Amino acid sequence: MKKIALYADTTIYQFDELVPYITNVIVIERDHIAYVFDTFCGSEYMQCILEDLCGKEIQVIFSHHDFDHVFGAAAFEECKIIAHQKCCEWLKQYGQKQLKDQKQWLKGKEVNVLPNCTFEDEYVLCDTLKLVYTPGHTEDCITLIDLLHGCAYVGDNVEEPICEMTLHNPQVYLKTIEFYQSLKMRLIGAHTTFIEEDLLQKHHDYFYQMLNEEC
Repeated sequence: MKKIALYADTTIYQFDELVPYITNVIVIERDHIAYVFDTFCGSEYMQCILEDLCGKEIQVIFSHHDFDHVFGAAAFEECKIIAHQKCCEWLKQYGQKQLKDQKQWLKGKEVNVLPNCTFEDEYVLCDTLKLVYTPGHTEDCITLIDLLHGCAYVGDNVEEPICEMTLHNPQVYLKTIEFYQSLKMRLIGAHTTFIEEDLLQKHHDYFYQMLNEEC
């Protein structure tokens, strides 16, 4: 595990166990609360974060339902866990199967922890942090927006060389990419850490072309 100090109150915990990918867990300490955005592949991986945040109130956020983002939540079962309502619905229906199918990657307690706080369109964490529903890679994807630093954490929605679309709706995905472009913010991804404008434009062109081909 590698730690990157992005801002004075923001740390990226970077894991490389899912070869050839790196996977980022974001921790933002703001207003006496530590927000943990995604939890990687098991409770054991999250011990370093628990140690760093010892004694602090923790709130966990799932960017979406994929195994490499949710199963570390077994380390935070007593915490507030926030996700889109579609994420909770998916995990209720398929979480146990995903736990079994991805067992080889898991480390620590193997528990399908469900969100205990869900939302539809937008959820305000504090004056400078909010969650926005941004479907794309999956139907339940959300984005964490940091208004203080002008930074958006986009999960798996933007990825090098191009993100996998499991939603199969290029029109919806294109809308999300255009939303990111309108933000004029620094973008941080779950597997591609620093997202440049040309990669965002590449995603825009890809889904725009896909949409036109379907017409």
